[in-house]
Amino acid sequence: GTYYIVVDSDAADQTGDFSLTVELEASPLPANDTCDTVQAIDAGQDLIQVSGTTKWGLDQYTGTCGGDGVADVVYSFEANNANDDLLVNIDAAFDSVMILRAQNCTEGFQLSCSTNGAITIQGLAPGTYYLIVDGVTAADEGTFTLDVTLN
Repeated sequence: GTYYIVVDSDAADQTGDFSLTVELEASPLPANDTCDTVQAIDAGQDLIQVSGTTKWGLDQYTGTCGGDGVADVVYSFEANNANDDLLVNIDAAFDSVMILRAQNCTEGFQLSCSTNGAITIQGLAPGTYYLIVDGVTAADEGTFTLDVTLN
């Protein structure tokens, strides 16, 4: 895009020469910004903590409870046992959305969409699952910690 920098002063008598340097620096995408670069979580009976950020991410995914127009990141995990119980909690300084999908990351069946910081599912079938961390509004992005237990 095009950006404009305006240099001004507080009063009419505040004038003079100045020097201004502008550098463009690319903001790095999170490593797990898309389903193609999903980060695998080794979920199991022990609590797994995963830290991440949605900062500088792109918006690719939306759930039925939100996430449209907001940066998101993607995690995956394997459920290997029949009837595993899943518990996911998020600690974030922003209003978060968590979307859990089965079968396919981009258009898989949505099992859960949460804006309350937790997902609990009893009796999860064996398979690959995708957990998308998103935000409620465009301002809702930043660092977070996930607590994941699957047993």
